[in-house]
Amino acid sequence: VSSAGNLARTWPDKQIDLYFPGAQILPGYHTGTQVRVARRLAELGVRLHLGHRAILPVDRDEITTGPIEFSTDQPDADADAVLWAVGRVRPNTGWLPADVLDGDGFVRVTPELTVPGHPRIFAVGDVAATDPLRTSARNGGGALVARNILAQLESRKLRRYRPPSVRWGSVLGPQSDGLEVFTPWGQAVRFPAWTVDPVLQRFVVRRQLYRGVRD
Repeated sequence: VSSAGNLARTWPDKQIDLYFPGAQILPGYHTGTQVRVARRLAELGVRLHLGHRAILPVDRDEITTGPIEFSTDQPDADADAVLWAVGRVRPNTGWLPADVLDGDGFVRVTPELTVPGHPRIFAVGDVAATDPLRTSARNGGGALVARNILAQLESRKLRRYRPPSVRWGSVLGPQSDGLEVFTPWGQAVRFPAWTVDPVLQRFVVRRQLYRGVRD
């Protein structure tokens, strides 16, 4: 969704088509967010094709040319350039023992973010298999690990990580007219362009969401 919107904004003379296998874009977001972003895409001229599950090529890490074939019986789609934004994330965990990884290569964790069978080892962030979207980094997982390490040292009960039930945040990213952030309840909050880097990125994201990331 982000790629389609930004491509259309950057090259308004190009026809951008977004093919998606589900019945609605942005699954996991509030309905209000889905509707608002779909409206933004329509304003940018992006054509949505829902219910289209593409047959993935071997070289899906590269921009390819059409045609695109679908396993959902729609006719092939032609395109000059195809961006395969299919979410096939591969974690950099090949150096870890296989017994700590799940079937997709992410580090298995307990609700307390410890590694099963290794109670003194914690995992957090994009590599930790906390939930399908691995949300612990942006939802206080680092602070939780810090508290749980202290709790272990003091023989206290460890706290559990609870993934958010609804996704939130920016979808299209910073634009020339500012940044639009969607709340878990579907409302849109717009920040002026001048605040994005000095205020939002440096203070809110690094210091608040990620709790202490430094340059």
